[in-house]
Amino acid sequence: MEWWNHRPGFTVQLWQSEELVLIVPPYHHYPLGVSIVRSKSVTQEVQAGILQAIPIHVDGKPLCKELFIIWRSGLSANHPSHRFAQMLLHEAKN
Repeated sequence: MEWWNHRPGFTVQLWQSEELVLIVPPYHHYPLGVSIVRSKSVTQEVQAGILQAIPIHVDGKPLCKELFIIWRSGLSANHPSHRFAQMLLHEAKN
């Protein structure tokens, strides 16, 4: 999830924090028709030269989007939702 309102009965854990970038075509020189996206979502396009990704910094720090894993509290460790959340969290560490 990109956003969560902290309802009771759920466990919320940060999964990833990803830098946001401004994307433009390589020939683009004016700030019209641009988008802000997560940097990993355009890796292949940037590598192929289809897009340029311009890092966004606020007060000298990269602007990031946090993504969360959320599951119902109290689920057994064998519950599919709990196991899936744990798998994602484990893979994010590696």
